[in-house]
Amino acid sequence: MLGWSTSGWNVTKVAHPHGFVLVIDGFLPPSLADTWHTVLSSTWYDSSACRHGTGPCDGPSCAWLYTTNDNGGNRKIRSVQRIAERRAAAESLRRKGRFCYSKWELTASHELYPSVGALMSMPVMRKQIAGLLGYDTKDTMGNIADYFVTAFDEGDFLSTHNDGSSGSAAWVLHLAKGWDKSRGGELRFDSSVNQPTDFAPAFNRMSLFLTRVANSTPHDYVWHEVLPVRPAPPRRRLQMMPGVPTASQPRFGLTGWYMTPHDHFTRADIIQNELMKAVSNKAGRCY
Repeated sequence: MLGWSTSGWNVTKVAHPHGFVLVIDGFLPPSLADTWHTVLSSTWYDSSACRHGTGPCDGPSCAWLYTTNDNGGNRKIRSVQRIAERRAAAESLRRKGRFCYSKWELTASHELYPSVGALMSMPVMRKQIAGLLGYDTKDTMGNIADYFVTAFDEGDFLSTHNDGSSGSAAWVLHLAKGWDKSRGGELRFDSSVNQPTDFAPAFNRMSLFLTRVANSTPHDYVWHEVLPVRPAPPRRRLQMMPGVPTASQPRFGLTGWYMTPHDHFTRADIIQNELMKAVSNKAGRCY
């Protein structure tokens, strides 16, 4: 990552009911964004048999694990077993207004995973982001609390929640090319109001936001969700992704959290964060 530059960033500050989102277009250098997209696309295709239960599930073919939470709690379950059953249970919870999610996560053993962490942990990156969020330029963002590489396929979603136990500043980098807005998958803030604030996925676009309402004591949290991903329109299904025949592309993304300068977790936050961790001793297994 030597020679990293933020000169290509196009930054827009967008208000939402409880704060703001920094939208950065052109976050990665174009060549790196294309490379990471190619890796995600090819890995998704290579794992097709495993994901659909029609072939072996080992090594590279098990790079993606279907991920839900345990009955509306924070404990993360990642597996390629009983996917239809678990997806139906998650959808049932969503319809009842419970916290739940349905998505795919790349295993931490995949080579892309540490590359993402290395990039977002760079001091120049953390200092630049701290400045954009309004912190003193001599400060850098704290360490990454957690991060993961995701794919939201048809029917996947993340219901209304807050990230208070994940970190104090959240980041979401979209890496799906040519996303059709009719497919949904927007990042939505405050669905309780008549006109919520939505952010549609766009290739190489980073969204940054604080997870807690500024100057609130005790902390009020910023509530948000990822809307369900709908099937690709027929015309899009006829198109072919490079190396991925007849496949409709999922909503690829990188998600993580920084600790802002001088912020820290409470003991309760630490307990909940451990339940949600992307990395575990089973992260690379199909179980």
